[in-house]
Amino acid sequence: MKNKYKIFVLSLFGLAAIPSFGQHNFDIELYGGPSYSYFKTQAVSAESDIKFSNLIQPHIGINFLKKIAPNYQMSLQGEYLARRVGFRESGAGYSYENNSSIFNNNFMNLSVGVRRIWEKSNYNLFLQGSVGGIFDRELNDYSFSQPTDIRTKVSMMGRVEAGVQFPIKNNYLVLGVRHQQGFREFENLNFSNDNVQLSLNGSGSFTGLFVGFGINTDMWSKENRKPKDSKKASLDNPWSDGLYVMGAASLRKKDNPINDPTDDFQNVSTSSSLGLGYRWKDFSMEAGYSKFRGRNVFEMISEEGIPVSAYHRKFQVSTIPLTLRYDRHLPFSEKIRFGISFTTHVPVNSNNEGENTMGVSGVRTIDGVGYPYSSEIKGIKTNSKGVFFNSGFYAEMPLFRTSLIAFKASRNYGSPAFDRASVNYQVNGLPKSFENNGTLNGWLLELEYRLPINNLLKK
Repeated sequence: MKNKYKIFVLSLFGLAAIPSFGQHNFDIELYGGPSYSYFKTQAVSAESDIKFSNLIQPHIGINFLKKIAPNYQMSLQGEYLARRVGFRESGAGYSYENNSSIFNNNFMNLSVGVRRIWEKSNYNLFLQGSVGGIFDRELNDYSFSQPTDIRTKVSMMGRVEAGVQFPIKNNYLVLGVRHQQGFREFENLNFSNDNVQLSLNGSGSFTGLFVGFGINTDMWSKENRKPKDSKKASLDNPWSDGLYVMGAASLRKKDNPINDPTDDFQNVSTSSSLGLGYRWKDFSMEAGYSKFRGRNVFEMISEEGIPVSAYHRKFQVSTIPLTLRYDRHLPFSEKIRFGISFTTHVPVNSNNEGENTMGVSGVRTIDGVGYPYSSEIKGIKTNSKGVFFNSGFYAEMPLFRTSLIAFKASRNYGSPAFDRASVNYQVNGLPKSFENNGTLNGWLLELEYRLPINNLLKK
């Protein structure tokens, strides 16, 4: 395995030694994006129905590009690919779902290829073909208790990608799509116990979208730099009318939080989103994709009103957010805008821990007094149809002269239940029961980034 990495490093130095022509002699691209992997699964079980699902997961990488002729570049590429497999098992009176199955895997992709570029007035188009290897350093065979047989597997592969480059000063933004095809099914994962036999076969093939940033290293040399006394370029207006891409990440605190000293984060969850927007004067409209993580948190209380145990069930929700924004410059600053927003979230997919039953028991000691408890927690099937909403306010300011960063406080409300649980428990022998719902209502703190496309298209 070490020899493979040495070959990659030596190839990089060899790539830098190739004769060059003109500008952009050597570029470095950093990129990432969602990917969809291809594989085959098989499940044999006499007691339950088992299904696997393919989950959208990220891939990230670096691409070294050396100009070898007008409109042609040689590529040396290294990439990390995450492959996640969802798992759902259902049987008589129960259902279980998990997005982190034993067949999750990670790959390292190394390739060399050639890129053809077509130069346009405000952007460049490109098509790249490559060949290389897929490296799998993961667990291959499983027993009931622990995985065994850890080794490295390698398979040859081919890949093709196409995209567009938008200049940003001396560098560029890159958007594209790629497909990687493994030449053989070298991934053979197996799991078995007394009840089930599971297998997965794959070749490391996937299709992905990516966005990245290309760095022109020509400007690293002193002779290509602008003189020190050159005037600084005027600030582009990041609030000009037109299209923009956006991304956001947030922390959400659930409604009616409980005080669980064993877990400070039971009441906090995360979310992220990507989208495309259009600005017209002081108004903006956005649409995209959001993913929320949540917990259905509840506690068991004694007859005296003392909480003796807390428990949570995890769930995830994917939505299409439709957003309307309005903002204005602050009276005392032309570099900060303050605004309000309203979003309708349309759920498109959700999953939770299913209709399984879980038993929890123990003794909680408070001020020297013991409170023995036992419980039975059963998941209830949810019908999570219907939209929910978000309203908030934000402050926005320029970042890197051509983009925007915003700090936002908002609230989700009107959320349907994405997880339901029936809880029957006893504290000191006294029985109680209740039903608890997990929603996405709550306050959010968000960090947002917007990149206007019209500024990228300027020469």
